[in-house]
Amino acid sequence: MIALAGIGIGIGTAGGAALEGIARQPEVTSTIQQTLLLLVVLPELFLAFLAFVVAIIIIQTIRNCRC
Repeated sequence: MIALAGIGIGIGTAGGAALEGIARQPEVTSTIQQTLLLLVVLPELFLAFLAFVVAIIIIQTIRNCRC
């Protein structure tokens, strides 16, 4: 849960900084947007990978349970 909150806060901070940068220098909008996209996609991919790994571990644990 802490990781989810951290990712959300990080994406929000990055988005706010990107909007501030675009407001200050509109001529570099495309560069800022590309950087922001990279900064948003990487944590989301990490979260998706983490969720996948946790799901696999849970499934394997349930299958191997001798209850």
